[in-house]
Amino acid sequence: MKKAISVLVAAILFCGTTVKAEQAEYDSKHDVALSYGIYSNSQYFSFIEDLVGITVTAGYAYFDNKKFVGPIAGEYFYRLNSFLGIGGIGVYATEGKDIMINKKENPKIGTSRFNYFTIIPAVKFDWLRREHFGLYSKAGFGATIVNERQKYNDGTDDESETAATVSWQFSFIGVEAGSAKVRGFAEFGFGEQGVLLAGVRYKF
Repeated sequence: MKKAISVLVAAILFCGTTVKAEQAEYDSKHDVALSYGIYSNSQYFSFIEDLVGITVTAGYAYFDNKKFVGPIAGEYFYRLNSFLGIGGIGVYATEGKDIMINKKENPKIGTSRFNYFTIIPAVKFDWLRREHFGLYSKAGFGATIVNERQKYNDGTDDESETAATVSWQFSFIGVEAGSAKVRGFAEFGFGEQGVLLAGVRYKF
């Protein structure tokens, strides 16, 4: 009898702790996060653009010393309930590269700089919400503003061009772990935040 009472008390305490943890998680209405990713849409589009340029000029003009930084992203989600959150993602990336022509002497004729600014309205789906751990997915469509500036060594006037493209982010699976408020996270998917991304999240 005493053993049965002890088991019952332990079960009640366990349930109470679980409910408290779930309630603490449910009361967290705001998610703010910063992340860094790799293999974003902009990186793929840049590769395709370079390939087209080489093809059109039959290999005479090409790019070298390419350096891509980003995507660096910030995001915010407001929790409508324990499963669904709505919000947005802002992403920045930049790329620099040398403009080259196929000749032996002084092949570098200038430089090109790209800046990518992205805004994506998004939704977040929490499949598992615990006080120290979570599993989720997210999806969103938006737009990327691309600004390109070219500078030439021969004194030719600099060129600048701005264009807008459709953008998106689909994170099939995201994993977060840490305290009830501060967590590290990693995601796998595709879009302007990257195929793989990691960062830190604050819940309040």
